[in-house]
Amino acid sequence: MHNVTKSHPSYIIADIFRYKGLIIGSPTYSNQIFPEVEALLSKILLREVKGRYLGYFGSFLHGQVQR
Repeated sequence: MHNVTKSHPSYIIADIFRYKGLIIGSPTYSNQIFPEVEALLSKILLREVKGRYLGYFGSFLHGQVQR
C-alpha cells in the first residue's frame, strides 16, 4: 500500500510490476482527481502496463454542503 503524497512514484510503479492487481483510490480535490494521483496515473499510462487487474474508487459529494 502506498500513499502518493509520501511514496516516490518510482516505488509505486515498481510494485505494480510485482503484483497482478492494482487498486487506486483517490479523493476529489476542487472537483477533480487528487493531483498526485493524476500524475501517477499518467506515468502508469506512459509505461503501457498490461496484463494486470485494475480497480479504482473515489470519494465525491452530491449536492452542496450545509453549514
